[in-house]
Amino acid sequence: MPDASTSCPDVTDVSAWVNRMPGPDDRPAKLHVLVRVSDDQSWMLSPVVSDEADILRLSLSPGGPSVPGTAAYQQKSAPMPERIKIECHGETVAFIEEIMTAF
Repeated sequence: MPDASTSCPDVTDVSAWVNRMPGPDDRPAKLHVLVRVSDDQSWMLSPVVSDEADILRLSLSPGGPSVPGTAAYQQKSAPMPERIKIECHGETVAFIEEIMTAF
């Protein structure tokens, strides 16, 4: 649960891609989401349960193992979303409508 006393940082850049590059053991496709924020602390992205079809909702909150000023999320399981909504304290702060695929 996000700490209500911490204000949401400004989101400066977002990107998402699916890694379908071949590798050992025929590994499954993996979704990567990266958010850059105008803050010098680490942030994390956590999935939020949603009934919205084809949309992955992620909650941005302080902490986590990311490099300061960033937040990252990875997902292996299918189905892959068509769009991604980033939220902070329940408010939408970014929306990713294009998810690239790397072959």
